[in-house]
Amino acid sequence: MKKDWLVELQPIQVGSLASISGSQETCDSSNPQNVHKDFKLDGGAKTSIILTSQVEKGIYNIKMLSYDMCCVGPTGSSDCVPVNPYEEGEIIEESTEVCKDTNGCDSCLNWGIGHSCDIVNELGCDDECAGNYACAEGISKCWNPGACSSSQCKSEYWGSCHNQDTLCCSGDSTFGQYHCNASQQWSDCTSDKHTACLKDGSYYCTKQDNTWKWRQCANGCSKDDENCIPNIIETEDPSHTQDENEITATSKIKNTGGDMPSNWLIELQIRNKDGTYIQSVSPQKTCDPNHEENVHKEYQLEQDGTATVQLVSEIPEKGDFDLYLVSFDDCCAGPNGNPDCVQTTPYKTDKKIGEVKVECDNNDVCDAGETKTNCPNDCPPCVKDDFCDKNYGETPENCRADCICNKDGNCEPQYGEDQYNCAKDCEINCDKPDGSSWSCECD
Repeated sequence: MKKDWLVELQPIQVGSLASISGSQETCDSSNPQNVHKDFKLDGGAKTSIILTSQVEKGIYNIKMLSYDMCCVGPTGSSDCVPVNPYEEGEIIEESTEVCKDTNGCDSCLNWGIGHSCDIVNELGCDDECAGNYACAEGISKCWNPGACSSSQCKSEYWGSCHNQDTLCCSGDSTFGQYHCNASQQWSDCTSDKHTACLKDGSYYCTKQDNTWKWRQCANGCSKDDENCIPNIIETEDPSHTQDENEITATSKIKNTGGDMPSNWLIELQIRNKDGTYIQSVSPQKTCDPNHEENVHKEYQLEQDGTATVQLVSEIPEKGDFDLYLVSFDDCCAGPNGNPDCVQTTPYKTDKKIGEVKVECDNNDVCDAGETKTNCPNDCPPCVKDDFCDKNYGETPENCRADCICNKDGNCEPQYGEDQYNCAKDCEINCDKPDGSSWSCECD
């Protein structure tokens, strides 16, 4: 090469392009984005040419050209000739999108949800989201409001679309408490604007812990408490165990509704097979002293609170019985019964949890059908009837009252042994070496 040639980078905007100042060497100062570098190479030599152009935000085709001299501008010559390697002009990249302008503000046309933005950022950009996109202040992200359908509610603050009968965005000060109603509008439930227990779709406007919110109330809403009615559910199936006539029932529960303002109770009821109640003398806490076998415990749970309620009842009669769990907000029967009591969850309808057969009533009498095996308290091994019944299991060791003679070789009158009922121990023998004859008048 006898003289310098040049390679020029030309960003060609799709549409018009306004010139900006730049530091690159140019042929034409009116188009400073077209930058070049002169080069001159000996035969076999090679080099890298890096060109940098600063442009306004927009979409560009990037074109490379090479000449033996500038063709335009104050130093341009009409005698310039295109030379290789880009004598035909080569577009090396099409539709390149430049998002930042010279102030550093971004505004690409295809930005959607997920691209960071600010309503007014530190560079003074009014809005970094271009085209149909907007900046959602609550998340500082660009989003497309047009993405919401006509059947959805739109949160400009959070940049989101919501179906009918759904909630949006706790803390959304723009739309308060955030229920999308049937008119695709937001219904408010806030400290400033609320109607206690207003039902909108499947939600109620409620106050809990001094906070107004839309909540789903499985058991309805109490206007007196301005909150969901407590809803007690079982977390496991109830269970029961039997020890002779003592029944222990266990219920595990959880409150999925609002906080309980007062105690409720769960009661274990023992019923005859025909559904009638029996009479008991159990010391358990009861509502009705005429049916003390029906025992209960009171409980009070906060929202999402859990508890295990264990009830123990003694059945005073022998027979076959059904076990039921029932639940109320107060005692309904007995001297302190509340005539306005209401049956509540989890046993709003009485729940049968099992059946039991009682063969021992523990009344200190060995009745028919009771044995030392099935009723040892009423039928102990020693019945004290002055008869040593080996078939029943009486022995001198466990029933000395009935089995006087233990045949141990020692006469024990303190236990009633004598020569008549225990001759082996109390024989008349003056010649016993130890002189222990029970009665011996001899020398």
